[in-house]
Amino acid sequence: VGATGVFKERLAHKDWQVQSAAARAIVAHPDPTAVVELAAAFSKAKGRSRRDLLDALEKSTGQEYGNDPKAWTALAKGTPPAEIQSRPTLVPTAFGIPIYGRRVVIVLDNSLRMSDPHPFDTERLRALCDPRDGDAIPWFRMSLISHFAHAHVKHLIQGLPKGGGFELIPFNEFVRPTFGELAKVGSASRKLAFETLEALKTDDGIATFEALNVALDIEGAKEAKAWKSGPDEILFITVNQPTKGEVTEGDLVASAVAMKASRRMVPIHTVGIHFHPYEMCQRLAESTGGTYVNLVK
Repeated sequence: VGATGVFKERLAHKDWQVQSAAARAIVAHPDPTAVVELAAAFSKAKGRSRRDLLDALEKSTGQEYGNDPKAWTALAKGTPPAEIQSRPTLVPTAFGIPIYGRRVVIVLDNSLRMSDPHPFDTERLRALCDPRDGDAIPWFRMSLISHFAHAHVKHLIQGLPKGGGFELIPFNEFVRPTFGELAKVGSASRKLAFETLEALKTDDGIATFEALNVALDIEGAKEAKAWKSGPDEILFITVNQPTKGEVTEGDLVASAVAMKASRRMVPIHTVGIHFHPYEMCQRLAESTGGTYVNLVK
């Protein structure tokens, strides 16, 4: 079944969520005739919709040019694939996950287990600290899980593009946003986020449900406000089971949060270190279009 004209038209919509929905529909029914509209949308997209547009381009054409709008535009204009030299630009990553969003919220577990020794041998630690984007993360300075997690968070924040926005939300029993809003990416906001990480002291309790809801509602709880200016991507890092707050059952946390995030088209990437809630993290990611990284394996 080919992509309908409606899907193609929606690729030029002003809202990135609508673009993403159209691109996902095309992924479900790949159509080579959609390459012109997909390439045009991809060349202009600056946020999370780029990932969905890229998926649709690759599924519909069988080509893999990555984050290279010029290559996709050339293909759309009829240039033979053999004549296209792709030079994709790397996007920021966190724990190996590409982050395409322009408005990113990082939700960081700060419970007691973060103070445990990290579980990696030297070979695996070095591999985990060698990202595709940017410089290697200094693995030799790490002894605790918190050292590992904080270093990867710093790597992501350092790589976020200027002009975008981000929030860092450490939590245990209490949820403590760093800015209380999506702060503009720049030297001042990066400095404050890094200082926040350095000052963190682990404590008992883990209010996962509250932390993820704060992340989703960081620019306002009303759907219209969240749709327009809320996060377009969330990274959730945890080492522990939910133990505090209104909802502590992992399956209920996943169901409730995923429903809200899916309604807003916000993928939640989950990173589990130590003996984390595997099913909750997997379900949160899969139900929202995010990626689940299980670092226990």
